[in-house]
Amino acid sequence: MPKKLRLLLVLLCGFAMVTPLPARAAEEGWLDWFNRNMFEFNTATAAALRQYGDALPALPEGLREGALNLAHTFIGEPLNASAHLLAGRTDDALVAVQRIGTNVTRGWLGTVDRAAEEGLVTNPIDFGLALCVRGVPPGPFLVMPLTGVRTVRDFLADWTVAHVLLYGAVFGVLQVPVSLQNLLVLEAVEEIATLAIAGELSEVPAEARTPDLTLAQQQYLAGRERRCAELRQ
Repeated sequence: MPKKLRLLLVLLCGFAMVTPLPARAAEEGWLDWFNRNMFEFNTATAAALRQYGDALPALPEGLREGALNLAHTFIGEPLNASAHLLAGRTDDALVAVQRIGTNVTRGWLGTVDRAAEEGLVTNPIDFGLALCVRGVPPGPFLVMPLTGVRTVRDFLADWTVAHVLLYGAVFGVLQVPVSLQNLLVLEAVEEIATLAIAGELSEVPAEARTPDLTLAQQQYLAGRERRCAELRQ
């Protein structure tokens, strides 16, 4: 990535997180102020990226689906299996591992979801939900730059495991130093790629994809609690 673009992405994320609190923040509380501004920042960023994306040639449907399947096979499914193990759901974890083997060996190295065609499916979860099953409280509601709506538990669990550790492995293979700057750059690149392929920033639940912050918060928290209750059964 060009050095100027990398610096711009780092400065953009940094500015969003360290902008001084105005007088209004004292009235509504710093966390509410932070969440509101981050939500507006994410909404504006997504709109701008979509505008630029609309000017580019659309990916063929087959290529788009293949890219999604490939990412899920080598990134999403291993994380899914690990989260199920953490939640004590060994049967689902085994199915996730079987899905990887099936799609790699008979699905053109993961570009085709052959496992789903053969009826081999599992219930995908993340590390935040796995900790919820284990009784870890959610903590305050947060809106993070680019990552989107979360709780403290969900953000720390998913970002640390699915991002820092995963990116650390990537940096090790590419022999790139693990630093906050490089993590921010890779996070921005990942989110932009997710937007380009899937049409949304990050993997926000469908019910929380709304331009209204209050509604997004209510639906995100209710949806997470409902999913957690289902997994505990």
